[in-house]
Amino acid sequence: MNLIKYLLFLLIFISSYSFGQKNFGDEFKFINEFVEADKKYVLNELYDTADLFNISEKDKLDLYNQNRKKIKILIRKSSLKSINDDSITKELISIQESELPPSWKLLDMIKDQETNYNKLQTIGNIDVTDSGISTYKGTNKNYTFVYQFAIWDVLGQSQKRYSNQYIFSSNKKHFIITINTFDNLKIDQLLIDID
Repeated sequence: MNLIKYLLFLLIFISSYSFGQKNFGDEFKFINEFVEADKKYVLNELYDTADLFNISEKDKLDLYNQNRKKIKILIRKSSLKSINDDSITKELISIQESELPPSWKLLDMIKDQETNYNKLQTIGNIDVTDSGISTYKGTNKNYTFVYQFAIWDVLGQSQKRYSNQYIFSSNKKHFIITINTFDNLKIDQLLIDID
């Protein structure tokens, strides 16, 4: 009988604890034009990214296991019809864990790397159009972020894609938010608030 009480206690404790937990990236509230991608899509996206660096299947699996709980992908509803197509045709928002917080030092590092982007000639040309530091005005707090805006001319695609990256900190965690769209949507058009 004590074993049953113990198991019941564990069940209640674990379920009440897990209901209070947030999923990765849930701090960011986006407009409902973007919906969360399923795990299969996230896995494929991580594998496609790994393919750019020509690494082994084992290393791809390691990359996935290291990052699967540190990434969230939202897909634009109008892109869902082509869900099985190449990910380059998707319009999406990705939220990933960042090692570094937004800072002037980080911005300097990003600016130093801007000239190296076109070494990725296998996927197309990336032209950085702007980078800097700005502020997002949330409901209860302002958030400083580092940004970088680029136009991605993907090989084999007739339309250029805009890739806008932002580095935020929230609740002592750091995030990279990347917005890839064909109509150059920015964070202030998509982000409703940050918890």
